[in-house]
Amino acid sequence: MRTPSLMVFSVLFLFFSLLSQEVDVKNNTSLNQDCPALDKDCLQKGIEYYHEKQFLKAYEIFHLLCERKVSDGCNFIVEMSEDKIIDPKRKPQEYALRSCEFGSSIGCYNYGIYMEREKNSDKALEFTKKACEMLHNMACEKTGVYYSIKSNYVMAEKMFSLALHINPTSKSLFYNMACMYAKKGDVDKAINCLSAAIRTDSRYKEKAKIDEDFKSLKNKDEFKALLK
Repeated sequence: MRTPSLMVFSVLFLFFSLLSQEVDVKNNTSLNQDCPALDKDCLQKGIEYYHEKQFLKAYEIFHLLCERKVSDGCNFIVEMSEDKIIDPKRKPQEYALRSCEFGSSIGCYNYGIYMEREKNSDKALEFTKKACEMLHNMACEKTGVYYSIKSNYVMAEKMFSLALHINPTSKSLFYNMACMYAKKGDVDKAINCLSAAIRTDSRYKEKAKIDEDFKSLKNKDEFKALLK
């Protein structure tokens, strides 16, 4: 089973040195001048600072926006933390959770990832599914993977169907569906999905040869022919 990539929000340009200074947001005169009122203008200013590699100023703005319950501000801090650009005041998963609470599918998805890292599979499933319900482009597929691992094939198939509707160009989707159908014992659908995955990316042929999810198909002629 292939799990989709982790943090997804925006294309970040260059990694930079770790910043660890504490920021006094409320008493920062320059910050208040940059962000007097309109949050969208404030966010744009933060993005401009980021592209100019003024990462501390960018963080100040994103932190202020997160405090104002603007989910994009929280999401940018998560990305900057993941890329080791800044050392935020709070743990990055706290920013992800706040973003989720403010209605961001990205925040819910990212918080699910943090829960997965902490081996909390129930919370990981809960928040990834929540992101799927918000139509996050990768969350439904990942939720399907979770359900497949738990052998809940009815829900797995439902999540994969949603993923196919939301993100039909996913390279991993058909492979994950093939894994699920193989575990379920549906040979025809497993072969069809694996064939589609290999057409998308030929490397899945080699992966399938050693993937334990396909152990029920090892002696099937159709499976052997597909992997030649």
